[in-house]
Amino acid sequence: MKLSFIYSAMIAPLLFVTACGPTSTSTPPPGSGAAKVKVKVAYDSPEEINVAPDPASYGKAYFKLNVSADRPSVLFFSLNGDSDQDFTLLTPRTPFDVPGTQSVLLSLYAKSTATLGKHSMEMVVLDYTNFVTTEIARVPIQFNVIGYDAYLYSSLLKSGETNLLPLVITGFKNYSGPMEIKAVDLPEGITAKPLLIQFKGGVMNVDYPVEVERKAAISRQQLTLTFKSGGMNFKIKDEIVITPYEK
Repeated sequence: MKLSFIYSAMIAPLLFVTACGPTSTSTPPPGSGAAKVKVKVAYDSPEEINVAPDPASYGKAYFKLNVSADRPSVLFFSLNGDSDQDFTLLTPRTPFDVPGTQSVLLSLYAKSTATLGKHSMEMVVLDYTNFVTTEIARVPIQFNVIGYDAYLYSSLLKSGETNLLPLVITGFKNYSGPMEIKAVDLPEGITAKPLLIQFKGGVMNVDYPVEVERKAAISRQQLTLTFKSGGMNFKIKDEIVITPYEK
């Protein structure tokens, strides 16, 4: 089953492909050059793709692809697999007015019907130049559907204090179990220890302790929190605001 005009990632570091001809019944117009399109696709990050099956569409992941074309063209991407109806991948069409490389942002949504675990599919690269659809290549892709999602409810941190960052964790498909929460790559002057909790499923509020020294710079910083539970890893990144010390 093919879900048209969407795509996913987890691609090999670099792919070089050459078109083999049109897959539709249409015939490319003379001089269109559709039979000789060359495209390179590179995944922009080595991290795994993890997404939660959130029925409210909050469970999503953003990824980037670096796409190169050797001639002016319009490219589309399609997700193809046995369970592609459980996912929505959104991306704008990618017009190449001149040959070169563009960064394309992809949004992956997992529906509530998506099963937990690893999913293997194909990304179909399509050329739509001159309104004729030509399949260029099929690329193996993988992503993980995890049983929980999380977000940061407030991002204010006071200098010279132990702050409790309020987190909201939501479980899906009756998932529950031990969970480790850990802050990584913290800015200077901010420390936090890993926190072990027993996630009971449903919606759970958790306070995550974060120490901020008095000398910590008053600024906006990026905070990265990792979640590990049941062999499923998840990561969120959010902006935190460090406020002045008050006696």
